[in-house]
Amino acid sequence: MKVTKLETWVLEAEGEHIEFGAGAYSTFKAMVVALTTDDGITGWGECIARRAPKVLDSVVRELLWPVVEGRDPRDVEGIWDECFA
Repeated sequence: MKVTKLETWVLEAEGEHIEFGAGAYSTFKAMVVALTTDDGITGWGECIARRAPKVLDSVVRELLWPVVEGRDPRDVEGIWDECFA
């Protein structure tokens, strides 16, 4: 099994103005990622990206995807080690 496809979506939604220790926000910003294998299995992930979701999208596509593409998704430790080497 190998990872063969990456899809990302940057999401933004207006909401109530909220203030807390990390800052104040009125827009919810997040990114959703889908990785698909050559077996047709798709895994999903998401993260909140309050300040720069488009930058996060670039990091995933340009820095992390080259490490993950073609790898066995079950090799979590190997992929993790290579991403942070």
